[in-house]
Amino acid sequence: MRLVRKIEEHTGKPIPYMGDLQGSSVRVSRLKNPITLHKGLKLSFMLADKSPGKYVLVFHNAFFEIVKKGDVVLADDRKISLGL
Repeated sequence: MRLVRKIEEHTGKPIPYMGDLQGSSVRVSRLKNPITLHKGLKLSFMLADKSPGKYVLVFHNAFFEIVKKGDVVLADDRKISLGL
């Protein structure tokens, strides 16, 4: 950004820029057995210290405070989107 601002000063013309900010990030557990995702699949998220097993384990309780019905959770570097 400093270089862009220096070029602006040199040319006397504003240079617009746009950045893509990363949203909230929450780590989840690695699954013991892979899950094949398909439309309509019901997938459960549980707090990591409470329930091992067939659930996707989330390591931050804030996840459950932030997400709500209708939200979309992005996974695997935005390659997967999960509707809640």
